[in-house]
Amino acid sequence: MFMRFLRFIWSFVDITTRIFQFFLILTFCVLFFIIFSSADNISVPEAFILNLNLNGNIVDDYSIDDIDRFISTAQGLPVSETRLRDVIKAIRYAKSDERVIGISLRTDTLASAGLSKLQDIARELSSFKESGKPIISIGDYYTQNQYYLASHANKVYLNPFGFISMTGYSRFIPYYKSSLDIFGVDANVWAIGEFKSFVEPYVRDSMSDNDKYSSLIYLNALWSEYKNDVGLQRGISPDEIQKLIDNYALVLEEFNGDNGKLALATGLVDLVLDDINLNELLDKDFGIDNALDISNRVNFNDYLSLFSNDETREREKIAVITLSGAIIDGNESLGAISGDSTISLIKRASKDQEIKALVIRVDSPGGSVFASDAILKELVRFQKTGRPLVVSMSSIAASGGYWISMSADEIWASPTTLTGSIGVGAVIPTFNDTVGKLGITIDGIGTTKLSGQLDPARQLGPDIKNIMKQNIEFSYKSFIENVASYREKSLDEVDNFSRGRVWIASDAIGLGLVDKLGSLDDAINSAAVIAGIADEDFGIVNISNNESFTDRLSLFLMKSIYPLFNRIIPQAELPIIIDNMINEVFLPGVTINSIGGLKGIYSICLCDPS
Repeated sequence: MFMRFLRFIWSFVDITTRIFQFFLILTFCVLFFIIFSSADNISVPEAFILNLNLNGNIVDDYSIDDIDRFISTAQGLPVSETRLRDVIKAIRYAKSDERVIGISLRTDTLASAGLSKLQDIARELSSFKESGKPIISIGDYYTQNQYYLASHANKVYLNPFGFISMTGYSRFIPYYKSSLDIFGVDANVWAIGEFKSFVEPYVRDSMSDNDKYSSLIYLNALWSEYKNDVGLQRGISPDEIQKLIDNYALVLEEFNGDNGKLALATGLVDLVLDDINLNELLDKDFGIDNALDISNRVNFNDYLSLFSNDETREREKIAVITLSGAIIDGNESLGAISGDSTISLIKRASKDQEIKALVIRVDSPGGSVFASDAILKELVRFQKTGRPLVVSMSSIAASGGYWISMSADEIWASPTTLTGSIGVGAVIPTFNDTVGKLGITIDGIGTTKLSGQLDPARQLGPDIKNIMKQNIEFSYKSFIENVASYREKSLDEVDNFSRGRVWIASDAIGLGLVDKLGSLDDAINSAAVIAGIADEDFGIVNISNNESFTDRLSLFLMKSIYPLFNRIIPQAELPIIIDNMINEVFLPGVTINSIGGLKGIYSICLCDPS
């Protein structure tokens, strides 16, 4: 009897274990299917308005991961970034999609964007209008970036208490010398090139004349492009726009402080939404009858998810690698171009024999000389496989950003791309006075003459200073020699237009720094032609660091759990305007954290305009 009971217990445990294992495997399979399914199930009505709600900064590639973006969305916070190619794809699909009756353009939460990126989007908006479908822009207010896109709409509407803030382009950065003096910090700097200004904030309290001179040239060029584009769309001359902004305070007095009436009278907007039923107005604008509900709107990210990302099929392949952010040493880091990770991406393209050409999309102010040169060498190795390399410059491809671009068979840039800034520099802070103020002294002994000369708590030694000077000179010489070789120029010629000076691409093309002006699409098509692919018969493969299973699982679990967690413990976050202000104040100072030691030789440009 007892043995029978034990066998029963064992059978029960065995069956229970098997059932548990079955359901565990089944659960895993369901999770696997959900995590790796191609897209969320999105349904759309038979006719709808595409809601082009652009949030955060317009970027070539994300600097934050999927989990952080999901958390922002779950908290009801505006998404901090919108990817340029997603916006372009959505507008292109909508142009030929009979279900889309028009675009509602909302830019209230759009933050920063390089002018070249705005021009890329504006070009697609203009193409969309050729389909006969309207674009209506509605805004409580418009910043300069927001208004640039709004001006390309068929109609621009403004809140009666709204305003249009156009202030032109500028470049104001913080300078730390006096602050460093107060804390007893010595900023030991080296730089070659009278225009290589990224070290200036550490040794000056104001902008140098050379920096002002070169900055004003490209700022004026950007502003002229902006005024011409907006003026063309709104039927206003660039001179009228300039006069209005220069005298805005006086002109506003004529309208008793009413910004809306001023914008309407000057032709900047078509209507101020005062005592107007917006839905009835939009019904008329979009040609909507009673059969269609004005609430039939689809956000562009949801709309984009309806379309397959598989564009290659059995056609020839053109690979695109997007490099966005500062160039740093080491492995992958979101928001930066890490040397090791980038090299691995290029190697993937090299090993894939189905890829017939490689296009590098560069949006970078530069960074580490070591990482920049390592990436350049890997790109040259790709070229030695006999396949073409084409570079497409985004809003900025300067300093190290140009270093990684210069060997390309063709360099394309937007007319408003900032490039050049060929020069190098380094900063090593030391804190001997700081510790002295605290009554601390540093003393000791070493086995060589160099011992202790690089100790940050002591004054930088003369031999280290000499070594750094020689390293900087060698790096600059290598930079301009490579430019001269790859761009087929004399060394003196390259040195004359280098020296750290920033050039706008419309001028850089005359110097030979850039080959052609155009968009990413133009660069891709050109790569196909060089590769011998006829009639645009190719697919585009975007090569990036693949998400691991752990990443996908973490995102799935976050989507499942976080909404409940957020309801229990609400999260607080700084407003975007405050966050951006903090970033601007400390931007040059953040670089000090990365620059130091003998490896800390950088080719970087703090030239992004605001």
